[in-house]
Amino acid sequence: MLFPVALPATLAVAATAISLLLARPQSVRDLATMHAVGATGSFLRRFALIQAGVVLLSGVPLGMAAGLGLGFYQVAWNRRTGMGGAWLETVPLWGPQGAMVLAVVGAGLVTASIIGRPPKEFARRGLD
Repeated sequence: MLFPVALPATLAVAATAISLLLARPQSVRDLATMHAVGATGSFLRRFALIQAGVVLLSGVPLGMAAGLGLGFYQVAWNRRTGMGGAWLETVPLWGPQGAMVLAVVGAGLVTASIIGRPPKEFARRGLD
C-alpha cells in the first residue's frame, strides 16, 4: 500500500542527495573561501541547508505537477480504453500528497544537513 508513495519519495530524496554530492567539490571551495573571510560554522551549515532548499523548492512542485498530470492522463486513458472498469472521475488525495511533500522536504533537509556539513579542516584553495 505504501509502495506507490515510498518509491517517488525515495527517488526525490535520492535526487536531492545526488545533486548535493555532485556540487560538493565546488561547495567545499566556496565554504573555505567564506570561512577565510570570517564566516562561522553555523553560517556555513545554514548555507548548505539553503542550497538544499533551493533544489527542493525547484524540484518538489515540478514533481507534484508531473505526477498529477500523469495521473490524470492514466485515468483518461483507462476511461477511453475501458480498462479496469468504470473510471468516473479523477480525485486527487491532497492529504496524502501533502504528507508526502512534507516527508520529502524533511528527509531532503536532513540529508542536506548530513552531506552539507563543512569539512573539519579546510584545504588551501588552488587556482580554478
